[in-house]
Amino acid sequence: MNKKGLKINFNSKDAQTHNQPAQSVSMTLKTSLDNLIEHVVTLSSIYDEQIYELRNKTRELKREVNQLKKEMKEIKQWQTQKKESHN
Repeated sequence: MNKKGLKINFNSKDAQTHNQPAQSVSMTLKTSLDNLIEHVVTLSSIYDEQIYELRNKTRELKREVNQLKKEMKEIKQWQTQKKESHN
């Protein structure tokens, strides 16, 4: 009996029936969350790889730029020497 003196019939089978939708929703949410986490981990791995490749490419391009600057400097020196030798 409850506080008001009414008898409450409680059947554990009824409780299980009422809990099934909640359990189903809970399992669906858990599965969705697991899938989302897996997707995020996969994307993170892909992005990490792309960042690594971009850093390598950036280093390579910096080396090329420095080499070109060096060559330009040599060309300017050569041009200056050539002008001086003609004068």
